[in-house]
Amino acid sequence: MLFKNYEYFLMIADCGSLTKAADKLYISQPSLSKYLSRLEKTLEIELFNHKSSPLKLTYAGELYYEYIQEVAELEKQLNNEFKKIRNDGRERVCLGIGPWRGTCILPVVLPVLAEKYPFIDVSVLEGESNFLENAILKNKVDFCIMSLPVDYAKLAYEIFLKEKILLVGNNSHPLVKEAKKEKSTGCVYSHFDITMLKNERLYLTTPGQNFAFLIHSLFSKVNFRPGNICEIQNLTTAFNLVVKGLGFSFLPESGLKTTLIPENITLFTVGEPELSWSFAAVYKKTAHIPKSVRLIIDTLKEIYSPQLR
Repeated sequence: MLFKNYEYFLMIADCGSLTKAADKLYISQPSLSKYLSRLEKTLEIELFNHKSSPLKLTYAGELYYEYIQEVAELEKQLNNEFKKIRNDGRERVCLGIGPWRGTCILPVVLPVLAEKYPFIDVSVLEGESNFLENAILKNKVDFCIMSLPVDYAKLAYEIFLKEKILLVGNNSHPLVKEAKKEKSTGCVYSHFDITMLKNERLYLTTPGQNFAFLIHSLFSKVNFRPGNICEIQNLTTAFNLVVKGLGFSFLPESGLKTTLIPENITLFTVGEPELSWSFAAVYKKTAHIPKSVRLIIDTLKEIYSPQLR
């Protein structure tokens, strides 16, 4: 049931428009329309609801889409094997990761990989959580380093890191001074009641990122509605604004390894239990895991998993 130029069908489904798909494929719209007509005639079934705008897959179309996705993945695996043969055994892996997370993990992991497995060439695709999930499902990456949760129905994962999410406050702020007094003996961080921030400016990452999802989930849990949220994409920018005394923000604990914490900044735990998240190697449930990808995932576990014990 594999039809020639199956990537045309995938592009139409992804774009929801023959015109947009034709532009991306660099072919004419009439040619693409004829292709779709021949495809549906050959299969003797409609793959799209042609009365809808944008075009939507029928039930049969959804089944065919999943089938073609699996075929595309198998073809990619075969091509990778051929490339290894042509390139004297070198293996290429495309890894997806968030921009800020990449600054924390890649400088640690890539040098280890280069030393242990010099035959693996790693390329990187950066994006937010929803973008990375789509990249996995569309076979644009071999796997992604992501925080949970993910689409558990379609994606599998292997946790390699758990860490706290910390509130960042400037020592000049009265609330910070008060909270620092309540630090328990033996605790690394003081605890902060976030409901005290109702009238304070909070720098939060934009929707579409798991980091923002977790923090907003905490707000809902404690029935807290911030009065002054400023959405920002880059955590480093948010952190630097707090350093200047312009509000509060949040920082994953691993960021302490790559971010210089000035003396005028204090970090607090929040939530009961303390707010934290898990990071995992995420890949499609139906995917075959190549040896090179397995070596990278095992390396991530070797570096970070002791922190889970």
